[in-house]
Amino acid sequence: MFILKIDIHRYDILNCLKNYFIMLKIYNLTLNKYYQRFHKSW
Repeated sequence: MFILKIDIHRYDILNCLKNYFIMLKIYNLTLNKYYQRFHKSW
């Protein structure tokens, strides 16, 4: 039971990290898009 709890906890942390990296990637892509648009408008 205790081991299972630790496993679930670890899985949650991995899930959070994965979501965080996905968010970062999306954020970077959006930033790049806006930056390019801004750059072209100069």
